[in-house]
Amino acid sequence: MASFPKIAQHLIAAGQLKRDSRRSSVLLFSFVLAIANLLFYGVMDERLRDDQTSYYLSLILFIEIVVHCSILFLDFKSIAEEIVHKTRSLPVGPLARLAFILGSAFRNRMLLSLWVSNAVGIVSIFGIATGVWGVILYSLLLMNVTMLTGFVLLVVARYEQSSVIVGLLALIGLVSTFLVFVLLDSATLVMGIPYILWTVNGMNLASAADWGSALYDAFLLFASSTVVLAFAKRFC
Repeated sequence: MASFPKIAQHLIAAGQLKRDSRRSSVLLFSFVLAIANLLFYGVMDERLRDDQTSYYLSLILFIEIVVHCSILFLDFKSIAEEIVHKTRSLPVGPLARLAFILGSAFRNRMLLSLWVSNAVGIVSIFGIATGVWGVILYSLLLMNVTMLTGFVLLVVARYEQSSVIVGLLALIGLVSTFLVFVLLDSATLVMGIPYILWTVNGMNLASAADWGSALYDAFLLFASSTVVLAFAKRFC
């Protein structure tokens, strides 16, 4: 039987064939998304520079996570879900399935444009040293979010009514986002999310040149991804 990297590579290639069929529209949306994101950073520039409590930075990271997950959901529904279902009876291991979701995300032009525009925005506002470290932490954050979302989607895909469940999850996500911004104490909730907390703390510590503590926050982000891998190997 082929090794899981080979299997994942074949699954990613199959997904890429479906993605290439709508390449022109995706390129347009990716460009628009990048420009809109850079404009968003431009609007938030002054608030981020004067952000003593890191609330606005946490809020931006939360918004970026919501957008990132929304694109992942759409990508899964339009491309990955069919491939996952068709290979369910084949000897495809859980790690290969998760690697397929991750590989598909890394090849998604909209997600790439979101990452690049965020990297440019972070570096332009926080400077080279803190900004580059912020991009590294942000990348680790997105890796965790992508793995966790992929794990949930793969578990859901095992059920016959997976499309309905994915739709309900998306609806719950939208309602939760609305509650955070409108009805609840968004500062406490957003800044209490571990991934965001570790990313923000790491950037603040890097800004204060406390690189030892900043590395610890990066380690927490990396270690949390191994926990998701362990669960994926058991339940996907």
